Amino acid sequence: LQYCFSRRVDAMGSGGSTLDVKQRLDEVEKACAGKKIGSGKDELDVMKKCSEELRAAMDEVAAKSSPDLHLIDRIGGLSDIIYCNLDSRITLDLVQLADAADVHKALLDIAEDLDSVRATKVSPKVQQKWTEAEQQHYAQLLKELAELIKGLADISKLPEALDEVNQKLEALLQGVKKELAERTLAQCSGFSTAKFGKGFPGLLQKEGPDLLERVHAPVAKFDASAQQVAQIAEGSWEALAPVLAKQSAQVATHLVKVSLQQAAVELAQDNFDGAMTAFAQMQIWWPHTGSEEKEVLNESLGKVLDLADERSFACEADSTADFAAKLDALCSQLAPERAALAPRLAERRARGPLKQLQEEMEKEDANLASLLSSLKDMAAAAETLASAEGLEAAMSALEDFLQQKSQSIEADLAKVLEIAAGYDEIRPKLSLPDTSLLPRIQVLLTSASLQRAREELCKDHGLNPALVLQLVKRAGEASAELDDEMTALLQEVADKTCERMCESFRSAVAEGQEAKVQGLLKFAESFDAAAGTSMILEKLKEIQAAEAPAETTLPAETDAADDPAAPAEEASPDYTTAAAKISQMEEMLSQETGMNPNVILKDLTELVELWPRVASQLSERLATQLAVLQQRMASACAAASAEDQEAKLKALLAFAHKVHDLQHQMDDCAPDFNFAVCSAGASQDLTDAETELGKETGMNPVAVLKNIRNLRLYWQALGPSAEQLHQRLGAMCDLMRSRITSSYEENPEKRPNLLKFSAAFDAAIKDLEGAGEANLAERLKEMDG
Repeated sequence: LQYCFSRRVDAMGSGGSTLDVKQRLDEVEKACAGKKIGSGKDELDVMKKCSEELRAAMDEVAAKSSPDLHLIDRIGGLSDIIYCNLDSRITLDLVQLADAADVHKALLDIAEDLDSVRATKVSPKVQQKWTEAEQQHYAQLLKELAELIKGLADISKLPEALDEVNQKLEALLQGVKKELAERTLAQCSGFSTAKFGKGFPGLLQKEGPDLLERVHAPVAKFDASAQQVAQIAEGSWEALAPVLAKQSAQVATHLVKVSLQQAAVELAQDNFDGAMTAFAQMQIWWPHTGSEEKEVLNESLGKVLDLADERSFACEADSTADFAAKLDALCSQLAPERAALAPRLAERRARGPLKQLQEEMEKEDANLASLLSSLKDMAAAAETLASAEGLEAAMSALEDFLQQKSQSIEADLAKVLEIAAGYDEIRPKLSLPDTSLLPRIQVLLTSASLQRAREELCKDHGLNPALVLQLVKRAGEASAELDDEMTALLQEVADKTCERMCESFRSAVAEGQEAKVQGLLKFAESFDAAAGTSMILEKLKEIQAAEAPAETTLPAETDAADDPAAPAEEASPDYTTAAAKISQMEEMLSQETGMNPNVILKDLTELVELWPRVASQLSERLATQLAVLQQRMASACAAASAEDQEAKLKALLAFAHKVHDLQHQMDDCAPDFNFAVCSAGASQDLTDAETELGKETGMNPVAVLKNIRNLRLYWQALGPSAEQLHQRLGAMCDLMRSRITSSYEENPEKRPNLLKFSAAFDAAIKDLEGAGEANLAERLKEMDG
């Protein structure tokens, strides 16, 4: 059947001219049978061919001299069927089709064919029906738009909602009429003010300036569409874009102010990373601030940058250099007229080591390690320091200081030489006169050591051979080029040492004191190696070979303390053993490094048992060696304290306590041993704390607290006799209380941290004699009322 119908329709289209009108109408009637109601686009092409056949048939009927009224009536009836088919098709669904425009045109083409065969035209009716369906469609779109706007509760969805609103408006503008346009304009106004206008500032703060770029084009499109709707509605439209621009400037200005306030808070606490984070946030919003606010913002920015300068100069942390570089990069965009911080900070930092050097030299117990560290820091900033005021005077003072130190046998030889060498290396970079310091220091060290050795050798009683050996080694380590005068002095020391040793050696060999003989031979070997020009060992061996042991007594003019292994009146087994122990200590203590504390403790422990029987003969020798050990222990304790080596400090103090207990059992031959060692460490910690507290800016309270805590290692052992140290601790604690109290009054934002520190300070000084009351935290709380 479908095939036959298609053939009929084809015949109507192609061979209609060969058929008579009646046959044509029959075919149209058959094609339209049961199709008074149409649906969508189905068989719309059939309706088109039918309308064309009707038009052709009417043309033939009208062309005759006597038109057939019956045929005209049939044509009119068929046109009614086709019109009804068209009218029934026009629905909301039809006008919403993607190709609705093509369908609309097809319907009007068919209606125009029908107009040609009818007395009353149907195309206006078709168009009216289509327009009504379209307006129904636009009303539906408007409803969807209203629901979209009303349902927008999540502010974060504003950009997506704007895109959907634009899509709805674009569809509405295809044919919306005035009435719907008025309602559409009202929806646009509501979206602009109640939704977008109110929600945008909060969303902008949350999303950041990137949101402005995201909504720029959609907002412009929304304004354009709303303006067209307003024209159709014969109304007006207030553009959204300028409103958003004003809101954006207000948000940006607010956030810049907040960021500057945060940066100031972080800077007040010397939190430079936090300050830089705040500055970076400010920089993001700065370009979006309003021009009318720029003057006020520039003033606020200037104040915070001034604070950044102040805190950077006050803080000694290396991290401020990185902060300064980043801040300069920011200022190059926001405040290009401002002087860069990094170069000024570098210059200030370069002067820091010079100031530290000067301050350290002014101390009575200047720390050579600190001087060396300052000199190295100066070398790193030599270019900046070359033009520094007072540089030449400071370097001249350093030369005088080193020359003075070089004449003291207590000074650390290696450090003095290293400082002098470092000074010579940096001198050309600082544009100072070309006069090498190291050779002069070497000569002074050598001369002072040899003169002191000669003085020791000239003693009639109480000669300290270990000290003589130490001084000769010190002279050799100075590595000076000896002139005739110093060569003669060295030879004089060697000759006097040889004379004293040969005399003692002959006596030891004659009396058969083998321990003393071996001790003297070892000493001679060490002395020859240190002096370089002497041959004492060879002479002693000659004496040993030439003389056999004889029962002779010690010559009256020889004092028992004049040599490293003085004999007893009778070479008893106890004396021989005890003398060997002391000789072993002498040998070990004569070395710059390599002292074995366990061996010394073992020797002293064994000496305790022998002491009642040898004390009268060996007490002076033991006291001399304990004095040397005491000096070395005190120096080691002070050095460990300066470097905050807590584990080493504890080990040194434990060793000192044991030595002190052992010497106490041997007639207190070194009664101040423990006190001397502990006071050296305590004095160093107090000095470090006093130095830190003496800084006008950049004082590190945590370092001071650590120094105070270290005092507990010594304080009990020092006892009440350490009055001077107690007074120093009291003065230092008073200064700390004063500085913390002042900071608490002047910096409210720092009070929580200051309270925590004060509690730690109170805990650290509790029960330390001389420190005062441990109530700083309580006093600060009282200040808050």
